[in-house]
Amino acid sequence: MSSEGRTEGRETPKLNMEHGFIQSIIKNQVDRDEYDKEQRLLKVQSKISGSSRKERPKRAAMQMYVPPHLRAKTANDKDSSPKEDLEEKSTPMPAEVQMKLEFVRQDGEVRELNICEGEDLKKLVNSFGRANGLDLRLRDALYHRLSSALKERAS
Repeated sequence: MSSEGRTEGRETPKLNMEHGFIQSIIKNQVDRDEYDKEQRLLKVQSKISGSSRKERPKRAAMQMYVPPHLRAKTANDKDSSPKEDLEEKSTPMPAEVQMKLEFVRQDGEVRELNICEGEDLKKLVNSFGRANGLDLRLRDALYHRLSSALKERAS
């Protein structure tokens, strides 16, 4: 028996082109080819039009983000005259806000309390508590909680 006789009797293994894995490879190759054609076409079109980059708007035309706590100030600034602006600049700036407290009342309304540096915390908490319907015991508890939180931040 010759070596030729053995190969003639058996078929050499080949890829099954009907298999799902092979079909997905063929589909990916076709998709990649179509994508490459589209990219070349877009590149040629951009060269013809003359601009290769997307143009960004000028800085003056872009809208700047204004945080919610400053939005009311910017709306008031637009209405004021230049003379009023000079008067505002001469007045001293308020102290920096050390802590913000959000309080949800029983009716679901949210109230804010800004605690600035140098303010009398006891008076601030009492007036805020009275305005929001807190009794004396709750106002004292709020005062002690805020004073301890401010002390923790300071250290």
